[in-house]
Amino acid sequence: MGSIWLDGRTAGYPNVATVLRNAGVNVQEYAGWQTRSRSSGGMNQFMGILAHHTASNTTPQNDLSYMVNGSPDAPVSNGLLDRDGVFWLIAGGASNHGGKGGGSDSRPPWDTSKGRMPVDASNSNTFGIECANNGVGQAYPEPQQNAYTKMCAALSSAYGLRMPSDLRSHWEWTDRKCDPTGPSRFCDGNRNGCNGACRWNMDIFRAEVASIMGGGPPPTPGRAKEDAVIIWQDIRYLNAFNMNGPTHMDGYLMGALQFLKAEGHHYAKGYHDQTLAGLCRLVFGITGANDQDVIAKAEAAGMLARNGNYDNDLAAINKSNAAGKGGLVW
Repeated sequence: MGSIWLDGRTAGYPNVATVLRNAGVNVQEYAGWQTRSRSSGGMNQFMGILAHHTASNTTPQNDLSYMVNGSPDAPVSNGLLDRDGVFWLIAGGASNHGGKGGGSDSRPPWDTSKGRMPVDASNSNTFGIECANNGVGQAYPEPQQNAYTKMCAALSSAYGLRMPSDLRSHWEWTDRKCDPTGPSRFCDGNRNGCNGACRWNMDIFRAEVASIMGGGPPPTPGRAKEDAVIIWQDIRYLNAFNMNGPTHMDGYLMGALQFLKAEGHHYAKGYHDQTLAGLCRLVFGITGANDQDVIAKAEAAGMLARNGNYDNDLAAINKSNAAGKGGLVW
């Protein structure tokens, strides 16, 4: 039987409701969550977070009724993130949500910061989050997206998880699944999800979680010239590119950079390659075997400028744009 419970009784594992509330997440506690679990009891280890969608189009109350009582596999996940961004906590122990995967099908093993996830054992070793969505093309409201990354960051910080290794989607865990799927700022325009909808690019999702965790240096009050820096929380300002096509890219990119300058945002330096590669995937549609491969391709195509201050960076972008290449600062 697993021995880790998230209601505060297990030393070193603070109450998860308190953890999330302290991070600004609206948490509702479903009656009995503290002692609810799958048949194996508490978690064996807290090795990661597994992201899902519900594949439903109903009320939170109906989803919860199914997840807690109606499903033969209840409790399904540790909680429900509804469309308003409210997290309903239903299980403080291990829950059923991941099923078989992590090496037992075509998906590779999951190597976390705490070791390799045992094959077919995500239920006992991960925190499962069901995000309310029909999974076949329904858009995720922004409050729901914001809460999703915020709570993943809070859970990671509280329970010693690291990005990007300790967070996976259900579709990354097993080839049987396609969740999360649906329009959001975590979509990169693919059509690999459920019913041909956009399957989330989890590199984008994880990088935003990492930026929330890592932050970066605070803005310098009154500073006239900011280094050209981009963090993942601001990717939403570039997502219009996906909706309107490459001919609109220059205007949106320039607008995003001007916004960042005005707001004094700083880049979380610990996630440099992740952030840059993710931007290249999002803005330019570049693909590669890994982050470094994506960066190398963008650099070889003349799409990246390395400069020391904001004005020089903007000039480099303008030069790149004039040559018809587009441009991105790092």
